[in-house]
Amino acid sequence: LVMGGRAREHRRMPMDRNVGGITTRPMQNDKFYSAWREASVLKNDVWSSTDEGGSWTLLNPGCVVPQEDMVLSGKPYVTTRIGSNGGPGEKVNQHTVKHSPYFGAEQDQCDSTYDCWGDAQCQSIPYTDEAGQTQQSRGQTCVCNMWSPREHHAAVAHGWAGDAFETVYVAGGYASKRQRNCGDFACGDIDAASYRMYMRDVWKSIDGGVSWSVVTLEAPWEGRGGHTLVSFLGSVWLFNGQGGEMGQHPDQSVGYFAEQWRLEADGNGWTKELRGFTKSENGTVPGWSPRFGHSVVVEQPNAANSEVTRLYLLGGRDGDGFLSDCWAWRGPGYDWVKDYSAGTPQEYYLDRDSKIQHLKNVVPNDNKWKNSKIRRENFTTVEDLALLHSVGIETVGDLADADRRTILKLRGFDLPQVPEEDRLRWSAEKGGRDAVCFMYILAKNLVSKCHDLSHELVYVDGERQLPRNNRPLFNAKGLGAPADDLGTISEWHGVDYAKLGDDDANPYLSPSIEEQIESWDGCSELPRVPTVTWPDVDVNSIGDVPQVAEWRYDWTQQVMEITCKQGPFPRAFHTSVYFGQQIWVIGGKHEVDSHNNDLWYRDSVMPLSTLNTMPKTGTSETFFEFKSNKEGSFYRYRVFYGDKIRQLRGWSKAFRQEDVGWLKDFNDVGEDSNIHTPLGKRQQEVGNEGPGSGNFIFYLRAVDPAGNEDLRYDEGRNMYTWRYNPDPPYVLIGIIFLALFVTGCYVGYSYHKYLRALALERYAIKRIRRKFKGMMAEGGGKDAKEMYKKAKKGGKKGKKKKKGKKGKKDKKKKKGKDKKKDKKKDKKKDKKKEKKKDKKEKKAKKEKKKEKGEKKEKKEKKEKKEEGDKKEKKVK
Repeated sequence: LVMGGRAREHRRMPMDRNVGGITTRPMQNDKFYSAWREASVLKNDVWSSTDEGGSWTLLNPGCVVPQEDMVLSGKPYVTTRIGSNGGPGEKVNQHTVKHSPYFGAEQDQCDSTYDCWGDAQCQSIPYTDEAGQTQQSRGQTCVCNMWSPREHHAAVAHGWAGDAFETVYVAGGYASKRQRNCGDFACGDIDAASYRMYMRDVWKSIDGGVSWSVVTLEAPWEGRGGHTLVSFLGSVWLFNGQGGEMGQHPDQSVGYFAEQWRLEADGNGWTKELRGFTKSENGTVPGWSPRFGHSVVVEQPNAANSEVTRLYLLGGRDGDGFLSDCWAWRGPGYDWVKDYSAGTPQEYYLDRDSKIQHLKNVVPNDNKWKNSKIRRENFTTVEDLALLHSVGIETVGDLADADRRTILKLRGFDLPQVPEEDRLRWSAEKGGRDAVCFMYILAKNLVSKCHDLSHELVYVDGERQLPRNNRPLFNAKGLGAPADDLGTISEWHGVDYAKLGDDDANPYLSPSIEEQIESWDGCSELPRVPTVTWPDVDVNSIGDVPQVAEWRYDWTQQVMEITCKQGPFPRAFHTSVYFGQQIWVIGGKHEVDSHNNDLWYRDSVMPLSTLNTMPKTGTSETFFEFKSNKEGSFYRYRVFYGDKIRQLRGWSKAFRQEDVGWLKDFNDVGEDSNIHTPLGKRQQEVGNEGPGSGNFIFYLRAVDPAGNEDLRYDEGRNMYTWRYNPDPPYVLIGIIFLALFVTGCYVGYSYHKYLRALALERYAIKRIRRKFKGMMAEGGGKDAKEMYKKAKKGGKKGKKKKKGKKGKKDKKKKKGKDKKKDKKKDKKKDKKKEKKKDKKEKKAKKEKKKEKGEKKEKKEKKEKKEEGDKKEKKVK
């Protein structure tokens, strides 16, 4: 059903609304003049569709006149009758007669219902006169049989227990009412620009919107619009809204409600519900702030919500702007629970509106912390928190936006006239005065990280979350052009590309020392410049301020540990619906004249990541494979060096699998450093390798499309500790082994050759000795050593000569053999036989060589025997 609301309608403009001359008609009804306008009007027609919106049927055309209680009466008609003229001093007889007033506008007067348009009837209006008597109006006017045309009303279909049908209810809203009389009749227009009345009536239809009857014209709640009706746990519930005094829209004063009313029976049985609300000085009120234009939706029981029915209240608007909070309620007896509040799984998710005390130091598990729950430690004490509140810092965004004066004040540096004892002092327990700087830098980077998730719509996973449709717009003069010559702004995702360039003269790249000091935020590290007495910075009106000497924590790691809140940004007048076991939020307004057409769904189920494949401990395996219980999830992992208690790689994106082989060759350090970055290249140049063997911890967490992440780390599920032992360098070992083998063979061969030479030399010396003895016996007087030297020289020459003669003989023999072979080749044509013959000849040669070798050996043996016999004879 679609019922009523504000519409644009092409209608004829009444004559009393046209501006013209004094005596002539303001607009002439001819072809040269037009009294038709597209007016903004309020409607109360009812339409129905039974085919998912493909076609529509008009169930009730509604009315153009108001309901009975909104029909304005004209002024009573007064006549004066004066008596006969008297003489001087006589009294005048004067008589006044009052008649019943007309009700309604002059054009709405009627004689029968046939004179009325739509679902209206012709009737007189009862009223109470000055004497308290009930009277009837003078004449008849058209009156709407149903609720008046209106906008921002609320409607719901509800089936009461025992009824075989559903009842459709319409309650409240903004309707227009005439406030002026023109003579005997009410006058003025009742379109959307006229006087607004905040309604408190309730109407119902039991035939699907065809006919309507009034439940009450004065419900116990104040008149309002922008509220919601919902059927929940067997009752009809009304939430919040905007009300105020009747006046001309939009100039009337308004107020906002934070109320919850319950209709327990079909009638005027409204009860203000207080259970589950928060008690305060102003009474019992709900946890959410007053608002209108919000949405309410019921989540049916399903496996994801533990089979529990819940009611959700989302967004809206108040006097300060648009809202984005979401509240859940299980019904009477339960408290309303705000998303991301204490006790919810997402309580540690942050954005710029999070309370400053929720900014904590996140410490993941290590080999010393055996509990699987993530530790979170406070950055501040109660006293430190009071210091932040004293300078107006309540939220993370407040700290991120703090100016230099505030930051320096928190660090304990103030104007010279402020005594030391009156200056702010950060507790030494949490790091002293420089601790606030860590929180400040962390808050700035957290706001930057979470801003895109909270206020932009579509991002591309894996592309560092840059908007899909954004493209850089470069000016005609290229990068690095002076600011006054930019023309169009060159921006992409908040980066001004005109400020980027390689020119050292570019003022954006090389700010002066004075500019650096002037723009210093009070915490960030300044480059070492000659005119600055390092590390002090001369701040106007304060003096020298030392820079932070040492950072207690690594804020880059902390930013990665923190999860951002992710959800629909502030909006009102949107639609919420339960579909496919999910709560969906569609469209709405995020500014007075700006609308959305985005689509979000709520998912409070936390993902669980599981390691499927892990490297065996004590091996060189480095491959991990993992999965999540939720579709559409991607993953982040980090590697911790257990032996040295330090992080090797911060949270890095992965998809289903990851190889940490860089433990051996560590040229890729962290998410932002790889072989293509300056850091990676520098590491490659210096040969920076991985830590090698050791104990390591692999952490894994799944991130679903709603931004939820694993709440804990369980050893063996999404946390794995193992010992990595790199593979030996098999190639290098093989080369070394081969080199050793070749060297060993060469040494062995050389040694064998050396031994043989020694043996031959010994044999030669023995022969020389025998010769020498013989010569001595015959009476020679030569020296044995000289004989050995001459014999050695002569032996070498003889060998050379023998070798030469032998070579010539071998050559002659080869020539003869070649001739024989040629003759045989000529005689034999069959190639196969020739090959066989060659083989036989080769075998024969080998056999001959063997025979020759055997003959030589026999000869040598014979000679040795003979020599031995000769010796024996001589000895004898």
